[in-house]
Amino acid sequence: MARLDKETKEILEKKDLSLEEFSVEVSMRQSGYAMENDDNQIISVSFYDNFESDEEIGYANFFLYDANVISVSDIRDIADGYSFDQYQSLSSVRIYQDAAEADFDKVMGFEHDNENTPWFGIHEMAKATGINPFSYSKGYEQGTFEGRRFHPNTKSVWGRILVLHETSIREEYRTNAITKVLFQNMLKCLRNIGLDWVIVNPNINEEYMKMNKYPLHTQKSYKTFLSKLGFELTKGRLRDNDSCYCYQLQI
Repeated sequence: MARLDKETKEILEKKDLSLEEFSVEVSMRQSGYAMENDDNQIISVSFYDNFESDEEIGYANFFLYDANVISVSDIRDIADGYSFDQYQSLSSVRIYQDAAEADFDKVMGFEHDNENTPWFGIHEMAKATGINPFSYSKGYEQGTFEGRRFHPNTKSVWGRILVLHETSIREEYRTNAITKVLFQNMLKCLRNIGLDWVIVNPNINEEYMKMNKYPLHTQKSYKTFLSKLGFELTKGRLRDNDSCYCYQLQI
């Protein structure tokens, strides 16, 4: 095991713990209004400082999008309805039903790059008429990424895709070593229940990250942390300076 930093060692000694004891628990929440295979599915991961504990020390919540039952344009439209962060995440990748479809589309020169949500037509109409139907500021409107060309550094994802909504760890456990172990355990658990991909959007206001007790408090440290975990950068249709990170669970 790698040498522990002083802060992590003090936490473990004070609480009589070891990193091997930290554990996670995964559950799914679905609204009673949702139909089978509907879009209103949330995967929740609870963090614990030992396997026997019932006291949560943090969590991560994801929205689940199943490309086997929902079209690509509908997935992005649903995400757009949730939040800009979710829509940005799913605009950073190409989306397919399975790996075979992704490989075939690559051979064919990415024929599906023109698949857009209904907001694309509304943007085109706004350009033609000069009438702005959007209530959000420019660059954050519904469908703002529709019709854009994909960046060469774009990853393909497929199947059952998780997009991180929010995550938090209690302050007394918030070290890089503990956060890394919890996230590694979480990814193993998500792999074991058959999910395919995880997408994380690090383009978060840093004051918001501090206020909501994110494991890391700067975009730079967040991106470095994700890279070291094995997440890959992907740009998709995002603006020049923006990117997200994705992780393949089933390898």
